[in-house]
Amino acid sequence: MAKEENGKIRGFYFEIDGSDATLQEGLRNFGAALGRALSGPQKPALRQLPPPKEKVAAASGEEYETTDTEVTEEDEFAPPPPPKPKKLQSTKKNQPIPAVLDLKLDQGSVPFKLFTEQKNPSSINDRVLVAAVWMKDYAKIEEITVDHLFTAFRYMNWNPQPSSYSQVLVDLRRKQQKFDKGSSPGAYRINLVGYRAVSEMGSDPKQDSSATKDA
Repeated sequence: MAKEENGKIRGFYFEIDGSDATLQEGLRNFGAALGRALSGPQKPALRQLPPPKEKVAAASGEEYETTDTEVTEEDEFAPPPPPKPKKLQSTKKNQPIPAVLDLKLDQGSVPFKLFTEQKNPSSINDRVLVAAVWMKDYAKIEEITVDHLFTAFRYMNWNPQPSSYSQVLVDLRRKQQKFDKGSSPGAYRINLVGYRAVSEMGSDPKQDSSATKDA
């Protein structure tokens, strides 16, 4: 059985003298005071939010927002933040795919395959030099381009192929001085230094052919 709690009620007795208007006003005040006493403690007042930002019209006609933030002397003379670094744009361009030319590499007094077998070039640079010498001596091509080299590498199935045929020609001209610049953009002409490098590779097909005829 639940235990009953004791309560307490205190009565009030009061008198108000005055006119009817005074009595009515006194009753209203008493009722309000009694209501506050019975309702318990008052709730705390709500916190007021800061006033909204105002839009101010500038002389130029543009609107901008203002705030109540106070600008101190240090903020006014503080250096501006450093600019964000710009993204570096890649200057590397995609190399165009060279074309396969109709060079008749299997024809002539000394076919290209026989010439390369006699010289036996192993590196990419040596193969480029051998191709340039053969094209000048046997195909009568004075100046070569990336298309000539691409055709020769494809014909001989040489691997690996250069990642950039143009860069190989540039390096052979600038760094090794084995090519000269041609008469048109992208064209190169093998010089005496390049000829000497090829002559030191393997044997000379011309001498081999002449020795066979003499025998």
